[in-house]
Amino acid sequence: MKKLITTLLFCAAVQSYAQTHGIDGTYTQTIGEESADTIKYSLTLESNGTYEFHSYSHNVKGVSPETKSYSKGFWKADKNTVSFSTGSELEPDGKFPLDFRSAQAQIIFENPKDTSDDTTHKRLKFYVSKMKWLPGTELTMQ
Repeated sequence: MKKLITTLLFCAAVQSYAQTHGIDGTYTQTIGEESADTIKYSLTLESNGTYEFHSYSHNVKGVSPETKSYSKGFWKADKNTVSFSTGSELEPDGKFPLDFRSAQAQIIFENPKDTSDDTTHKRLKFYVSKMKWLPGTELTMQ
């Protein structure tokens, strides 16, 4: 019985380590320039399986010159795919209006065979989302 419990705890620890090792961190993308129309995305994946997403847009000549939107919830990695979800207490509302339920992103790692001096970072590329603007968005790890 002790061996079974020890084995189960070991498997859970390995799975937990495998999920978060090297994937957690902050991913960002900036579109545009500071002096012109700008869109900034920031996604933070915490090692405890939670995430926070911030979207900021600044429209120089827009009706509402500045817009901020947020999402908060849970993430889970499986091979090279990250799936996002929200708990019932974190449903899209006034404070967290972005709907990340069922969103999925592909983890793009550096190519180990690439010996060039170019520094490339891990990236997340969204390919499934209820938000029409999110698929195709690629965030780079900082």
